[in-house]
Amino acid sequence: SKPGRPTTALAREVPKAEQRQLSPPRMELPLVPTFETEAVDSLRKLFADLKEGREDGALLSGVAQTVRERYVESCRRWQVKPNSLALSRIEATKVSSGVDGLFETAYDFSMCHIGDRGAVCLLHALAYDAHCVSVSLASCGLRRACALILGAFIELHPRLNNLDLQQNNLSFDSGESFLASLQHRLNSSREQSLRIAVQQPSLGSPTMMKQLFTTKRQSTNSPRPPEHRGLRVNLGGTPLAWDRSGCTVGPPAGSPWAGKG
Repeated sequence: SKPGRPTTALAREVPKAEQRQLSPPRMELPLVPTFETEAVDSLRKLFADLKEGREDGALLSGVAQTVRERYVESCRRWQVKPNSLALSRIEATKVSSGVDGLFETAYDFSMCHIGDRGAVCLLHALAYDAHCVSVSLASCGLRRACALILGAFIELHPRLNNLDLQQNNLSFDSGESFLASLQHRLNSSREQSLRIAVQQPSLGSPTMMKQLFTTKRQSTNSPRPPEHRGLRVNLGGTPLAWDRSGCTVGPPAGSPWAGKG
């Protein structure tokens, strides 16, 4: 007999056809959503509910208290310990008047080290504040796990115009996610401006045609349509700042730093 083959009479080679018949059927396991996808879906649903009035946003008089309560509630839901420094920063938030005459709020969570899961809780809480124009998450220990929900916040928050993500270990694909979210935000704003221009005057009037033509021309030739507030995302001091006076010396391989200082 050939080496390695069994020599007993009962042993025999099983044909491949019989092997397929004897092998148990494969079971298709359901896809289990990850923490990141669950968080993104939850934030998108929250923004939709707030827009449609199914959820109540924060009142201007008690905006800090509402955001604080929502943050603690989100921490309980996502099983995250509330960050004491983040809580104190929320309580210190003041309402001011912006250059456009509208009231606005700004939040500074720099050096709070909230991490990815903590960022999920904070962004859910900040969604209730429609007056929020600026959020700083600099040096908060953020990584690629929170990139998707940051992208959703960038895309959907109506008045946000500044997001500081400096000194975080964000991966290269995180930057791609932010870029896609910024493009979605811009496209959505252009569509809204065009819809408003069509709905305001009476149908077929010269005013309507003039506004429609002007809106189309501006949305094509200008970086943003009329009354659209731009959004600035600060990525200084991250691997995404390569060749932009950041701390890296070459294109990042994933999320690790390529150099310091």
